[in-house]
Amino acid sequence: RGNIFERLADNYTRVTFLSADTGSSTGVLKVKEKHPERYVDVGCREQLMVSVAEGYALQGIDTVAVTFGQFLANRGREQIESLSQLYAIWKEQGIKPKASTVLIGTHNGLSAGKDDISHHCLNAYELANLPEVTVLHAADAEQLEAMVDFALQNKGLYYIAVEKESE
Repeated sequence: RGNIFERLADNYTRVTFLSADTGSSTGVLKVKEKHPERYVDVGCREQLMVSVAEGYALQGIDTVAVTFGQFLANRGREQIESLSQLYAIWKEQGIKPKASTVLIGTHNGLSAGKDDISHHCLNAYELANLPEVTVLHAADAEQLEAMVDFALQNKGLYYIAVEKESE
């Protein structure tokens, strides 16, 4: 799991990685070891994490933001709606996005493992109803890496749901 984010950080030198105090649980903390200048941990503030990602999008900086899906899809919902509106406005105005925002929600489904039922996320898929949000579900680590790779090459707003075992 950490190797996925390390490889992505090595391959995409202009991507910033964000975490909401879940870097070790999700594996994204590995980026900090090799690329500390491209890793930001906002603490237990999913709303802030999405807002920071929106700020990066406005600056044309690709962002991969990773945290537990339960907190991202619920606590960060209003900010995800705002971010989707930004991409929708760009589309309406004929402006191609200059950056990809990739939101990765881990622990989706009912298999949160040792992290208990409070971390289950069953409602992330409703984000597909928001404008300009592409929702994907990675079945395993290989698919996750391919999906993030695709998202970074095709500028836009993505939410990738990942089960605990897929990280």
